[in-house]
Amino acid sequence: MVAAGSATDVVNTLDDSPIAARGAGPLVFRQGTFADEAVGWPGNVVKGKQWAAENPLTAPNYAKRYGLPAENATPDWVVGGRMRGPYEVRPAPASHNNPLNTGGAPEYVPRNPEDVILEFFHMPD
Repeated sequence: MVAAGSATDVVNTLDDSPIAARGAGPLVFRQGTFADEAVGWPGNVVKGKQWAAENPLTAPNYAKRYGLPAENATPDWVVGGRMRGPYEVRPAPASHNNPLNTGGAPEYVPRNPEDVILEFFHMPD
């Protein structure tokens, strides 16, 4: 169900349909970087809070549109999977340290990051 007409749409894929039971919600993507002790960056977690409906490897201006911070603009890895539990869709916030990355693209936020069922993990060349 979608609560339309608000800035944040709340969606629940936990219904009685066989598709929802298999975790066949929307396909979502996330990119991240490994830790970098030289700059004090702890790295990203694979099953994080923010997800996108676009593949970061093929979507133009991904870092800008999703408000990625400077340390995460070029991915070490990309994951993709499907939502299987409740989530929200909201505009991605702007980057906290890169004013060029203004955000605003639709961002998927699961109530529980473990509710994203991973389908792939990729490390770009």
